[in-house]
Amino acid sequence: MSELITRRTFLKAAGTAMAAAAAGGMLAGCGNRADALLSVSALPSVSSESYIAADTGYMIGLGSFEGCRSNSQREPGTNSTQHYYLYTAVSFQNVSNPFTLNASDFKFTFTNSSLTSKTSCSSLANYTLDSSTNKYKATTKRTISTGNSTIPLWVDLGSYFDVPTTHIGGITVTYKNSVTFSYASPSDTPIPKAK
Repeated sequence: MSELITRRTFLKAAGTAMAAAAAGGMLAGCGNRADALLSVSALPSVSSESYIAADTGYMIGLGSFEGCRSNSQREPGTNSTQHYYLYTAVSFQNVSNPFTLNASDFKFTFTNSSLTSKTSCSSLANYTLDSSTNKYKATTKRTISTGNSTIPLWVDLGSYFDVPTTHIGGITVTYKNSVTFSYASPSDTPIPKAK
């Protein structure tokens, strides 16, 4: 019996794989479609070497970043353009007391000079749509419960047409001015370090 596959079998398998990849993109909610919601169902994983003890005793870890384009019609304001966002997972382990997490607890530093003004976390959850304006609505404050939890972390890099999406460069994420996570590029595993 031959172990070679026929051309037809190969093309069917390749077509199925492409359809699955396209469906994954639709589930992610990212892209330039009119229904792009900036809502992801699966976050990047956080590797065990990406955790570090935070200032109050719990562990915090970040995953690698992924990129996402928004829908210009959903961006707040008038005459808005399509924006480019980065998102990742932030994971909290062994939290003994609930606490309030604010978007301002995270600061971003980019090595690419065109991104140096993008210093703030834009949302601590997937974006929703404001019921009155039908525009993106961010979450800038949320409660972290006891135990373990993982949430999305978003940063808005501005107009898609102004962002060097193929060369974002290095990123340093500072959490509560006590620990940093350094990335050589957005898709890399971060290196955590106490400040």
